[in-house]
Amino acid sequence: MTPPLLGDAPAEQRYAALADYWALAESKFYTPAHDEDDIAALESRYGIRLPPEFRAYLSIAAPRRQFMDQVTISWWAVGDIKSLAEECAKWTPGWGDAVESDAHRYLVFADYMIWCWAWAICCVEGPDYGRIALIRGDPPDAFVADDMGAFIALALRDDPQIH
Repeated sequence: MTPPLLGDAPAEQRYAALADYWALAESKFYTPAHDEDDIAALESRYGIRLPPEFRAYLSIAAPRRQFMDQVTISWWAVGDIKSLAEECAKWTPGWGDAVESDAHRYLVFADYMIWCWAWAICCVEGPDYGRIALIRGDPPDAFVADDMGAFIALALRDDPQIH
């Protein structure tokens, strides 16, 4: 089954296409959550405002329960999403001081092959707001996409850029 081309359509259409694709490709494991209360609770828990593109993904295509797609990315349910500070409390990712000081406002939302590495979105207002960071520790972590839409497009192609 070929992944959808998400292109420049509005976020609602792109994430509806993604949800439809996952529902067909992963019918035993994927059900979209569509839970605005959990999304609001996530923002409240970390005292953040989610980037609009990420909020659209969460409200339309995020899974009800964590599931692993065909390229072995585990997409987390809204209730499983944690701050980088919580998720990596027992080790220090390869970030510089600036990101590590804001680790409580980076949200980890997916991982690769049962946490070989993960991805987090920056929810810190400023130049990196909405960017997706690769969390792997060694080699040093880096930004891999400018927003959730770009990340999803790369993930559907299993583009090496996100690894």
